[in-house]
Order: sequence, then structure tokens, then C-alpha cells
Amino acid sequence: MHLYFGQDPALGVSDVLGTNDAPFTDRAYVCSLRDRLYRPVQLQQALDAPTSIVLDAADGAVNGYRMVKRTGLRLDGPAMAAYQHKCSAIASTKNEIIDWCRTLGYDVTQDALRIIEDDGVRSMMKLIPDTLPIVAIPYADNLPFSRYALPGRDGSACMLRLDGAYASDKSTQMLLIGVNRTVRERKTAELLGRPGGVWRNGWYEDGEGERWFSDIINSDSMSFGIPTRQFDVTAHTERDCTASSPCGASSRVVSWGPKLVATDDIHRFTSLAVMNSAHRGVFLFDALVQRYVESVYDLETTLANFSLGVLLARWAVCMVALVNGYRSGAMCELQSAGIGVLSCTHNFHLLPFFLLPKLKMTLAVFATIGCTFDGSQLALSQAWFVMYPSIAELLFFAYSLLNLLAKLLRRRASDTLFGPTLLFFCAMHYFRTDLAQSRWFEYDGRMETLVTSERLQQLSVLDFFRDRTLLLQLNGNVKSLFLIKVAVLAMNLLPLVFSRSVTADARAGTATLTEAETALALYLAADGGIGASRPTSILTIRSKRAAPALVSGPDATALLSGYELLRFGYVVVGDTWLVKISDWFLLVSMAAARLQRASTLRLMMFEIKKDPARALYSVCRKPVLCQISDPRILAHNVWTPSTRPLR
Repeated sequence: MHLYFGQDPALGVSDVLGTNDAPFTDRAYVCSLRDRLYRPVQLQQALDAPTSIVLDAADGAVNGYRMVKRTGLRLDGPAMAAYQHKCSAIASTKNEIIDWCRTLGYDVTQDALRIIEDDGVRSMMKLIPDTLPIVAIPYADNLPFSRYALPGRDGSACMLRLDGAYASDKSTQMLLIGVNRTVRERKTAELLGRPGGVWRNGWYEDGEGERWFSDIINSDSMSFGIPTRQFDVTAHTERDCTASSPCGASSRVVSWGPKLVATDDIHRFTSLAVMNSAHRGVFLFDALVQRYVESVYDLETTLANFSLGVLLARWAVCMVALVNGYRSGAMCELQSAGIGVLSCTHNFHLLPFFLLPKLKMTLAVFATIGCTFDGSQLALSQAWFVMYPSIAELLFFAYSLLNLLAKLLRRRASDTLFGPTLLFFCAMHYFRTDLAQSRWFEYDGRMETLVTSERLQQLSVLDFFRDRTLLLQLNGNVKSLFLIKVAVLAMNLLPLVFSRSVTADARAGTATLTEAETALALYLAADGGIGASRPTSILTIRSKRAAPALVSGPDATALLSGYELLRFGYVVVGDTWLVKISDWFLLVSMAAARLQRASTLRLMMFEIKKDPARALYSVCRKPVLCQISDPRILAHNVWTPSTRPLR
């Protein structure tokens, strides 16, 4: 896949949306000597420690590295574990890294790290004792991938990437990737269009006194005039970085909890990040990536998917029955079978309980729709086999609750917005990369992972309602995108709000029951809910039990529509028998296993009769109990269920 974030550098300086790539003090870390081992320590924590030494408070020194002060971020456990591996690898090859930086033209410091803490008002240089002379600057908060800077004695800084065994213990090669000092300093001034500046504390200062953070690197030496050099640190050799053998190919692995792992194999990339502390500058990330996502199924996912699969199978049967009823001529028009056709099934009533164990993940998926992340949440957003089923589960969960609410209010609400909402959310997530590149929202390409999987595992479903900002944080704190999703989901309440009570309709109409209502003894549980047939065929159930007498005679023309028959859970088999949909599944399974003739299982059916003179169907009040092997059943094709209006 092709990733393209940012803008063409030819457009000049512009606003860089989001806060990715910014050199914040609470995002960066240093390798500090603790108990004879170098361990990762958050840079802001190291600067605030009493052991740090103030060297210059007048901003006159040039041999440190400038960082933008920010507080409030807490480095999570998985990130610190990754940083620990990197610190151990860097400590074992410190001298080799310094030597290769000299080869690139930098005169770097070799003692403890010097940092310029810039809070926007004043700058202060501090020396952090017992540290390696290198600062790691992750691209985003808690991201295990970083750029590294070694402050120079003369104002410049060696910016580099450390890959291979530095990033993963599965690799054997320790690779260092960087750009010659002359190339980096010249291209920085060219990209900004501000030549004639000087380098102080690792940043470029133009003639107007504006300071610019700069990190430019490119795996293709022919594009942008930025030849990249790659070194094998342990073998003490330089690799060939030509167009036929590009440097910078790497693999990145992020995980969302123990169940989702995303691997990005980056083949070619261009990364240009030149910006000031106000996030104005030149930013471009262009990469050719091959992505793999792995998932581990668990019990809660299996239970949710099974419950949803049962409902989808029943829904499919209703669709087939409506089509067959229309093709047979029993129905004058083909009516769509929305999700409301399931509103009277017990599975649909109990669906919220089956989906409740997975509700926390479902809410996280809702916040992730349409988002492209940097960090661990990337594994969730890219797992299509998790995202799209969870989007469907979210809407099924919402409509199941909406159905129960409609039944409590004795209202019939339309289900027409279910399909468009599902398509909108799926399309929104499918085109998430295009949305990220559009610059329509307040981020440019990638969102930050503000809620880690470690924190999400510690939360409960109630925490989503206690902390009103939690879903927004899972959405990368992009308010415009989040409000669009909430508004689209809330629109599904409008049909219920503007619907009429079926109790009022019953008072205004006739109290005549149809023969089907009487024979099937339909309950008030079928009254209200989502899903509505054509206005001319809606018949309200007005009694908890069947009336003692049938409606008969030439004037009995009230009809129960074919759609309502499916909604009540019945299909017609062979134009003769009315059976429950659950019993129809049993019939089909026996027929598929060729056990229909040998089975002794029994089921209850209602006989359907047709009035040839009026072309109307009626159902006999007395049901028939027979075995599946009964000749009356074997005489019909059970594979073609249908429906029809009944008197």
C-alpha cells in the first residue's frame, strides 16, 4: 500500500496538522545509568530530577539539543519495554555510533547529554549526568519507533535512524541510517526557502531568528537530492545505497493488546520534517508499505459472532421468503426486508446480553472508525476482520436496544436508516487513508494513540460513561470526525421520535382480528418495535390471547401482510403449511443430512387454504402436529420458503 501524508515541499511552509513528529520533552527518553545498566527514562523526568545541572540560562550555548517542553504524558509499560531493549543495544555500540556520526561530518559530544529545555518563554540548558550522549525522539506518544539525535559541539546535531537489532531482537544486524551533514543542512534551508541561517543546539535558525527542527531522510538516493547512507554498526561496513539497492527498508511491529498485531514492511520511504515549535513548516511522509495483521480469536468474539450469525441466517431466510412470495403472485409488490423483520425474535431481544462481553471493544471500534493511527491503535484500525464485523455488531446492538425501547413505548419505528448507516461507517473506514490525506480535519495523515491497549484493558464499560472524553481520546482527539460519527448514529433515533403510538392507532381503528392473528395467538410482545410494512397493510395486535371466535364470512377482508407474517416468525412451505422459522431450519438441516425420512422429530404446523373466488389465503385455527417424515411434509420442497398475506 502507498502511504502519503503531508504536502508537496514545493508548496512551501504551511501549518503541520497534529502533533506527530514534534520533539516534546515528555515524549522523548534518554538512556540513564541505573545499577550498572542503562535504562530508559522520560526526558522531562530526567530534566526535573535534582541531579540535572543547569549549565546556561541565557540561551548562549550551542552544544546541546533543543527540545520543546511539554508535561502530562505518561509512558506506558509496552513502550518502556521496547525502549529498554533499544537502550541496551545503544549502550553496547555507543562508540561505533559516534564514529559513524563523525563519518557523516558531525562533531558530536561524547560525555553526558545536554538538553535545551524550551518552554516558549525562555530556554535553559541542562546537563543530565550518567546518560548516553543521545536522545531518542519517538514519532508519536508511546510509539516504539524513534529518531535519534546526538548533539554536536558546533551547533549541529547528528540525526539518525537505528534499525535492525536496535528495533527487534529477532534481527542480527545493527543498522545505522543517516544523511551527510552538508546535505541535511543545505536541504533544510532549501525546503524552508530561508538561506543564510546558522545551526545552534541542533536546530536551524534563519535570518529572522526563527528556530526550525529538522529531520530529513530518504531511502531512495535519487529523489529530493537527499542521498542516504546506511552502516552496519557491528561489521563496521557501509552498505550500498543506490537506486537498485535502496537503504532504509525496515519492519515495524505494533500490537493492540495480546490479540492484535500489525506488521509494516517498509520498502521505500521519504520523510521530511522541518518545523518550528508552533507546528509550521514542511512535512511529508511518502512510503511504500506491505502490511500484515494477525488476530487471536477469544471466547467473547466467538460468542458475539455466533449470535450475529444466527440472526443473519434468519434475516436471509426472510429475504428469500419475500422474493418467493412475490414471484409466486401471492404478493402484489416486493417489499424490502429490513432489520425490523427480526424485531419479534427472542435472539434479537437477547442480543445485547450476548454482545455485552464485547461491548468495550465495540465502543473502541466505533471511536476508531475512519482513523489512521501512529502507535498501538494502528493494529486495531487496520484489522479489517475485527473492524467491519464490530461495526455491524455496534448497529445490531443499537437497533436491538431501539427495538426494546419502541416496544416499551408501543410505537412502530422505521428501520430504513440501518442500511445507510452501516454503509456509511464501513465506507468511512475503508477510505480512512484518503480522509487522512485530505486535510479536511484537524490532523495530517496520522492520529496519536492517546489510549493504549494496556489502559483500555484496565477500564470497564462503565468508565466510558463516567469519563466523557474517553471515546474522544480513542478517536485521536479529533473532534470534527468524532461528532460526524455521533451525529450519524443519533439520526437513527429520528424514526422513533416521529412515530405514532400503535395504541392510538388501535383506538382510532376497528377492533376486528384477522384469522391469522386468532389462530397464531399473537401476543402484545409483537406490538410495537422497529420495522413497518406498507401503511395499508399494518394491522395492530390488540389482544394478549386469541379471540374466542373466528372472523369469517364474505366481509372478512382484513389481511395480515406477508412482511408481518415473517416478522412474527413464520414462513410458508409448499403453499400449504405455515411453520415457524426455527422449525424450518430443522427441516432444512434434516433434508440436507438426508435424515428427513428416518427422523422421528415432531413439529407443529398450520394448514393454509386458498379461497379461489377471492384469491385470499386463510389459516386454519387448529394446528397439526406431525413427524418430519410425514408424507404431507415430504411432498413439498422445503428449500423454497415463502410468505403471503393471510386473512
